[in-house]
Amino acid sequence: MKTSVSPHYYHCATKGFDHCVLFADTREFIAGMNRIALCTAKLKESFPVIVVAFCLMDNHLHVILYGSREACLKWMALYHKLTMMWQRSHRETAPIDEPWEYDAWQVYDEEDLKQKIAYVFRNPTVARMGFTPQGYRWSSARLVFSDYGVLPEGARRIGSLSSYEFR
Repeated sequence: MKTSVSPHYYHCATKGFDHCVLFADTREFIAGMNRIALCTAKLKESFPVIVVAFCLMDNHLHVILYGSREACLKWMALYHKLTMMWQRSHRETAPIDEPWEYDAWQVYDEEDLKQKIAYVFRNPTVARMGFTPQGYRWSSARLVFSDYGVLPEGARRIGSLSSYEFR
């Protein structure tokens, strides 16, 4: 396996489970969202990544990360480990018994990055769940496409940022 030590954008995802549910209810989705921040914080010194976009689905997840390929795979491995630990201690039913399969695919240019982010955001729509990307609670799309009105002092709208500032 070729590893990249320089940072790039990566589309990381788990293969969808055929017979298991990764997130069974609101409580599990909330814990899954919290693990995104937890994994990033735990690895920040040894394997730093930046979470660019994500979408948690009932049987799989997608994340766009910026970092080395090794760091992105470590992030996915930690997410898997923490999910299994959480399920063992919080689920009344057995945790996932199917093997976790995940990978990190490098994003090669800005157009590819836009397409990958759009793919991640459209997951609930494509799955015919009855949600627009910004309406789905378990995705970062609702943060990107929302307008909560007044911005905090010193904050700027994303559309006003240069591409460097946006990254």
